[in-house]
Amino acid sequence: MTNATNLPAMGHAEVLMSHWRGLFVSVLRNAAISEESWKARLSSLDVFGLTEFREPSKHKPKPIEFDQDRLEDPSYRRFLIRKLKAPRPGKWVYHKLRIERDQISDEHYANQIGTLLAWRFTNIVLHEVDTNSATMLLLTKLDVGSLTQCLDKFQRHTLNGENVSHEIIRFNVEQALDNNATLQEATRKIAEAGAEARAKFTAEMKPVIEKTLADFDANMRPMLESINQDVDSYIEKLRIRSALNAASTQKVLEECAPDPDPEASFRHAVKMREREAREERRRNWRAKPFYIRFMPHAAIVAGSVVVTFFMEVGESRTTPWEALRDMAGWLI
Repeated sequence: MTNATNLPAMGHAEVLMSHWRGLFVSVLRNAAISEESWKARLSSLDVFGLTEFREPSKHKPKPIEFDQDRLEDPSYRRFLIRKLKAPRPGKWVYHKLRIERDQISDEHYANQIGTLLAWRFTNIVLHEVDTNSATMLLLTKLDVGSLTQCLDKFQRHTLNGENVSHEIIRFNVEQALDNNATLQEATRKIAEAGAEARAKFTAEMKPVIEKTLADFDANMRPMLESINQDVDSYIEKLRIRSALNAASTQKVLEECAPDPDPEASFRHAVKMREREAREERRRNWRAKPFYIRFMPHAAIVAGSVVVTFFMEVGESRTTPWEALRDMAGWLI
């Protein structure tokens, strides 16, 4: 680790960069063990912009010249507007650092990549940090584990010297607690005592819980039976209502269904109307008084008597009654 007493002599940024360069090389080599971890590590570096660099552009934009005497011409003004809106080379050219996984094992290549990453990381972390504060001393205690945790935990807007120093303290405290044999033994004993207490409490509460559940079941059984009866009754009503609705729906569907033989249906409808008309006439006739219903029969009897006894037929002017009487005498 870098000694904090060297900071004033060497310069704060240079000291941190020389220390953090090796940390970034170790982080990249740890991530190179698998393709998945390598992609995740490159993604975390991109989050903080550690792989983005810029340099002054070599392409200088040409000055736009214009003829002041032609500014009154609309077509010339439109030409100038198009020229002003056309893309022009910027002041800076941006590059993204490509880190090759298969070359990170090379010492020279790894030192170059680590130097660039450490330089970018130092510029971000030391922004607005007082060089004489305790934060600078804590930043010299950054190691591979705390750096990895910072890269995985922070975002671009939360990466600063104060947060990194707090993360260093937290990481070292966690490591000290994890490696403390006394604390681990106390934790183990507390866990064992807790397990024994839980087992004892569970054993003591088991009869109470069983009795409570039994009482609850006994109290709830009549209510559940009543509820089941109400539900069964309601379900039966729903079933009956559903059957009635289904029958009504089927009837409507049958009435609205297209007729396969319209002519036969028409003939059947005509016959039914004629039958209904005849039944209606019979009902109306039977509803009339007896003497009106008897008159047609009386008229038929009277006509038969007149025809039989008084109507003369043929040249002999014989009535049907006389003819029948002569025939009967001839036969006898």
